Amino acid sequence: MGIQSNGGLTIGVDAVCVDWESVAMKVGDLVKVKTKHYGIELGVLVKKLRLRDEHWQVKMFNHPRDIYAMPNNLEVISASR
Repeated sequence: MGIQSNGGLTIGVDAVCVDWESVAMKVGDLVKVKTKHYGIELGVLVKKLRLRDEHWQVKMFNHPRDIYAMPNNLEVISASR
């Protein structure tokens, strides 16, 4: 699948669908969080929330406040047991 520009050149843009239900994130997992202002930071998943969409409450290691992040901004580093 691609997008075609005016010059007939095809730029490849493939859609990636991730089934977030199959990604097993659990409370206690060590995660990387992509933040808006601080880049990528480390934290631990504290609670799964259901606001409008699925969110996770993450306890950050280098910040006094918790962050609420969507699953697409999280990457599991080490799964809890």
